[in-house]
Amino acid sequence: MIIHRDQMIHSDDIYNLYKNIQQEKYQRDKNQYKSKHFDTFVGDDFYSNFTFGFLFSLQKKILLESDSWCLDATHNTSNIARRLLYSIVVRYPLSGTGCPVAFLFTQNQSLFPLSRFFSFLRFIIRVSSPKKITID
Repeated sequence: MIIHRDQMIHSDDIYNLYKNIQQEKYQRDKNQYKSKHFDTFVGDDFYSNFTFGFLFSLQKKILLESDSWCLDATHNTSNIARRLLYSIVVRYPLSGTGCPVAFLFTQNQSLFPLSRFFSFLRFIIRVSSPKKITID
């Protein structure tokens, strides 16, 4: 399967998608988050408040085939104080370059939202545990 660069999510699109889904959160029921193109994770308890993660369907296929991940953490990605963006990057098999496949926004700087997102990937998306995780 060959994925064109235009079919991948760019970092500029992440914030816009996050804002759109956050606005819908207050207008719609949680069951209506599901899209045919995205799998979404919304942290809605006390410990993971302001937490949102998603995967694009084409990138999900790449993640399912990968056994080693790079976890990239970026701070100050929006105008909200202390906001973090976690990206899971894997090796794209055809080109051998890094391909971002999953994203998590959070304001909580503890490990809890990240562990909940990994649980979402494992039990909902059915991603097997990777052999290696590299963290920057």
